[in-house]
Amino acid sequence: MSSTIDLDAQALSDDTLNAFMDDQLDPEERGEVFDAMNRHRSVTERICELSRLRAMVQHAYRDPAKPKHLQAATRRSHPLVRGVAAGFLVVLGGLLGWALHTTPHAVSGDQAFLGRLANGNGAFMASRVGQKSLAGTGMHRILLHIASSDPRRMQLALNDVQELMNLYPRNRLQVEVVTNAGGVNLLRADMSPFKAQVEELMRKYPNLSFLACRNTIDRLTRMRGAPVHLIPDTRVGPTAVQEIVSRLQEGWIYIKV
Repeated sequence: MSSTIDLDAQALSDDTLNAFMDDQLDPEERGEVFDAMNRHRSVTERICELSRLRAMVQHAYRDPAKPKHLQAATRRSHPLVRGVAAGFLVVLGGLLGWALHTTPHAVSGDQAFLGRLANGNGAFMASRVGQKSLAGTGMHRILLHIASSDPRRMQLALNDVQELMNLYPRNRLQVEVVTNAGGVNLLRADMSPFKAQVEELMRKYPNLSFLACRNTIDRLTRMRGAPVHLIPDTRVGPTAVQEIVSRLQEGWIYIKV
């Protein structure tokens, strides 16, 4: 990190605050952030906001089974209701400004469609704060997250990509598929059951990207004792959580497949 930090509350970047939370600053830098927290309440509020956002995304990773009474209600409900019903995401605080969409009556037509893409896995998450930067631009930025090695989940994610491409003009849409854990198998050149489909989608849609979690790749490399080869033109990010948090802050909509 830089040896000096601008103590103005507005000048403190999210990268600096994330490094502070990860204990990656040296003692002098940490002292400067603590000083800024003492002098500017807004700095403390931003750190709390980043912490809550991380917790929300990490909670989504667990994807716990729904209680039996919710499972029964889901089976009886209309597909649209299943798509936007709350399941694996929990809002940890209203101060954060994140919207967990739970009912078809509370969302717009586009949001109801995005909820349906969630396919009953629980919900989709959007930042009311981040989306202000997209207001009036007509842009739709959507992140699909897959952490399962189940080929059915992989196929569902690719079907969702195609549906989105059919729904919005290409110059108004950006889609990113983020993979971690078993989901990285979707992008492995030697074992993906959908290698040809992924390559065709990337060739056809320049507004689409695929990303694999570096932590997962490193773990697989250690377990296998051999490098992991990905489908060409896929990206690698440090962690899936980091990518998701960053995109949410930029106003993207998050859907776990």
